[in-house]
Amino acid sequence: MEEGMPWQALIDPMKPHDPKTSKKGGHPPLATMLLIHLLQQWYSLKDPAMDETLIEV
Repeated sequence: MEEGMPWQALIDPMKPHDPKTSKKGGHPPLATMLLIHLLQQWYSLKDPAMDETLIEV
């Protein structure tokens, strides 16, 4: 998947809309969030199911 996806071409248009992280924490990098979103779509995972999957990994 990493070799077949044009990650940078997908991430670059999102960068201007990326909220800045704060000192209290923040979100994962855009590439990670995009990957999580795509996995949710491909495998029909809802947010709780994705949370469980990420914890297992």
